[in-house]
Amino acid sequence: MKRLKLRYPYALNCPTNHLLMKEFGFLGFLGTPCVSDSGLALGIGLYEIYKKVPDIRFNLQNAYYGDSDNSLVEAIKENKLDMFIGGIEDFDVNKTVDDIREQPIVWFNDRAEIGPRALGNRSIIADPTNPKSKDFLNKVKQREWWRPVAPIILESHVSEWFEDAYESPYMLHTFKIIHDKEETVTSILHLDGTARVQTLKEHENLLSDVILQFYRLTGVPILCNTSLNDRGEPIINTIAQALNFALRKNIVIVYFNGIRIKLKSHEKYTVDKPCQRDTQYIFPYDECEKQNLLEKDNPFHISKSDLITYYSQPRLRKTIDLGKEKDIQVLKRYNKMLLNKIQWNHFEL
Repeated sequence: MKRLKLRYPYALNCPTNHLLMKEFGFLGFLGTPCVSDSGLALGIGLYEIYKKVPDIRFNLQNAYYGDSDNSLVEAIKENKLDMFIGGIEDFDVNKTVDDIREQPIVWFNDRAEIGPRALGNRSIIADPTNPKSKDFLNKVKQREWWRPVAPIILESHVSEWFEDAYESPYMLHTFKIIHDKEETVTSILHLDGTARVQTLKEHENLLSDVILQFYRLTGVPILCNTSLNDRGEPIINTIAQALNFALRKNIVIVYFNGIRIKLKSHEKYTVDKPCQRDTQYIFPYDECEKQNLLEKDNPFHISKSDLITYYSQPRLRKTIDLGKEKDIQVLKRYNKMLLNKIQWNHFEL
């Protein structure tokens, strides 16, 4: 067997993953989107579950197990953004393709991705055939000029556009563009002609339908994708944060869970930084401060397990008041339901 000298042997390194696949001819790549510390926690948890309940079958179907947000009306009202809304329309795939060809759009759909990659649910989407797309996005995100944005491609076409390509649903592999395709999609390529590729199956989600229609109209089954966040900002997780971003960055069209919003009067938006993130669930390092926080927020002395469930899920923190006994009973029932899941004979996220 040929010996490899790998300088970066970790799972988020896309060139390394492709090198291993190509060098050894593996039949497939088994990996999760959260190949980081969070993935280690998931793996350890699954190992313990399998030890205790051997009949469990675990199936990670996709990357979209993060938070969801349907608070469009509330986000507009609470942040006094009515004057910036130029129009609201239902989703139309042809209109969406026209929007993307006109200018990059904010795309916020369903539940967020787990792991560090933006895989199409918290993304900025652009036209890969427009050489200016990369420049626009790098300016918006305050990045160096040479940094490309990643392509999302229909899986059924990946081998037509990239050499030695295969399924890459979590953007964990780098492929080289086929030479005669290079000039068509310059915005998604590194300087060496490679790209960090994500594949989507046809009709897998709403964005795959957009890519399919883009392909029908242009002959290119690819869209530019970069994470929805500013420089130094975590990936955006709420509609309010996304509206703040779009208004600060002069992005006209935003999509929230299939609803098309046209923004206007960007020059009148006076906020010049990202929304402050909810850090209530982050405990301070000092043990005394932590104890004071628990005494203040936990007057009914609920269990550590219930507290972990509460602090780890933003939607619970929005709806449950730890100072109300009635809400505490709801939280306890919810946490009990979660814990009982490990007793199922078939476990599927």
